[in-house]
Amino acid sequence: MCGRFAQVIKHDQLKKLIDELAIAKRDEQIEINYNVAPTQAVAAFIATRETRLLTHFRWGLIPSWTMELPQYQMINVRSETILGKKTFKAGLQYKRCLIPVTGFYEWRKPDKQPFFIQAANGYPLLLAGIYD
Repeated sequence: MCGRFAQVIKHDQLKKLIDELAIAKRDEQIEINYNVAPTQAVAAFIATRETRLLTHFRWGLIPSWTMELPQYQMINVRSETILGKKTFKAGLQYKRCLIPVTGFYEWRKPDKQPFFIQAANGYPLLLAGIYD
């Protein structure tokens, strides 16, 4: 899956997403970024026991049980293998989020030409995510 994506959500699209997802906290904004890379801040929708809100996370999973900052952070996982990995167990059960993106980049081999994948109608995609 992607190692780069774009978060360029228009104001009217964000308002529609907030309404559709019944987000209570509406004062957050999504900073425009055409090339979001691992370790950068990303906007995400989360649901707590009390409410649903738009918040920001640093892209790259560092499990809470980790004693030191790993040299390489986990930025994605295959859907085919995630259920078998203990690292993601708590996140899958209790700490899921939706990441609104305009699209994501995939590189075509062998020349590594980037292609931008987006919805045909231009509406934001919601990527599944976990946090810790």
